[in-house]
Formats: sequence, C-alpha cells, structure tokens
Amino acid sequence: MRLDDTARSADFDGFGGFGGFGGFDGFTAPPRACPVPGVDVRVATAVLGLLAALLTREPGANPSPVDTSRASTVARAQAFIERRLADPDLSPALVAAEHHVSVRHLQKLFEEQGLSVAGWIRRRRLERCRRDLADPAWNDLPVRAVAFRWGFTSESHFNRAFRAAYGAPPATYRRRLRESRDPRTAS
Repeated sequence: MRLDDTARSADFDGFGGFGGFGGFDGFTAPPRACPVPGVDVRVATAVLGLLAALLTREPGANPSPVDTSRASTVARAQAFIERRLADPDLSPALVAAEHHVSVRHLQKLFEEQGLSVAGWIRRRRLERCRRDLADPAWNDLPVRAVAFRWGFTSESHFNRAFRAAYGAPPATYRRRLRESRDPRTAS
C-alpha cells in the first residue's frame, strides 16, 4: 500500500481524528480492525497522527522552541482528552492538572489555536456520538446510552448540543440515516 493510499483511507473527520480508526476509547468500545495487516490500531492511529502533523506543517517553517513546546502541550492535552472522552468527569481542570499547568494557561494555549478546552471536549464527544448514531452496528443502542457512553451526563443537554452542531436532534439524525440506507424508502 502506498503512503497516499493509506492517507486517503484514513477518513479524516475534520476535528483532528481519523474516522477509519474511530471507536476505540480504551474503555467501552472495541477497536476496529486496522486496514494494514499486522499493525495494531493504536500504533496506526499514532503514526497517522504524526504523519498528518508533519504533512500539515508549512514548508520551510522552523518553529521556535517556545512554539514547539506550546504546540506540544496542546497536542498532549488533546490526546489526553481523546483517551478520556467517555469519562463524565473530564473537564478543563482535570486536563490542566494532568499536564501540570493552570487552567488559565491551558485555556490560553487552546485559544491561540482558536479553540477552548471545554469546546474541544464537547466537539469531540459530539463527533463520537454522531459516529455511533450513524454506525448500523450501534442501532440497538438508545440515543441516551450513546450520549452517556461518551461522557454526557444530561440527555437534554446532549440533545440541544447535538441539534446545534448537526442541525437535527440525535434521534432524527439517526432515523434519517437509516431511511437513506433503506432501499425501500429511497426515491
């Protein structure tokens, strides 16, 4: 398999993740099979993340050590968040404590990239929920269980956040996807 084929098959999700390897949270979901025989999905995800970081660097850019350190802290914080998305206690304070920085400093680092820590957590949780709702393998799992599975603690809050992000409540989103896949309802 050529490198460009691997990158194309990774299914970038627009939020820094790789959809082709999604679903592994270390706690509740089994890892999906890696498309490269003999390679562990976690190793493949890490390698693709590093590759994506290298490929998105500006040619000839030589970041200062301070920039590299700041970017490294954000990257480590984002990786920590990804590993702990299912934890309902995940918060900016927990992320900051884990990385030995103040909450304000962590917020500043995220703001430099146009993000907030809480916003990043919410966006990643919503994306994971959207994936599960779209995945036929999880059709029997109620919407509220999907929300709780990814760290949401309130069904009504989840419904509002999902509607704001994707333009429809989660149950409607799931139903529309099912209907679009069902040949009997296709026009």
